[in-house]
Amino acid sequence: MAEFTQDFIDELISCEKTVVQPPKKQMAVVGDHFRNDMTLVALKHEYTFAVFMRKSCIFEENFTIGLQYVLPEGGRITILRCNGPHGEHCNDLPGGDHFMGYHIHKATEEAIASDCKPEIQAELTTEYSTYDDAFCYFLSACNVIDRHKYYPSKGQMSLID
Repeated sequence: MAEFTQDFIDELISCEKTVVQPPKKQMAVVGDHFRNDMTLVALKHEYTFAVFMRKSCIFEENFTIGLQYVLPEGGRITILRCNGPHGEHCNDLPGGDHFMGYHIHKATEEAIASDCKPEIQAELTTEYSTYDDAFCYFLSACNVIDRHKYYPSKGQMSLID
């Protein structure tokens, strides 16, 4: 398994990616959630990524959009998740906070070395307040360079900053 330094994790998240398997046009309903997935590849590396998108059918603000690095030896590791409020969340590592609200989970070298859930740490965010805004933020944060080809209305720049 690759050594997951913080620099490597950050590179995985921010490297340029392109969509190789786009999501379906409509999210599928599975249980109480709308679900969709897509596959990305890095342009300058041999990295493959799986993206999962989940949104509650009952509470629209309860969602998660995640980036998983597909390990060369098999398996996946979640390195980034954008979430809506879904009840109290607790970081299990020392200094963790309890909170409710929109938040972003990012894998850390410390969590991986401690055999914790890689993206256990989370921080509150004001980057988004809806699923659609979170999805735009996610595509930008993950540097999906052809996102406008698949999502032309997503992530358009505002005339007013």
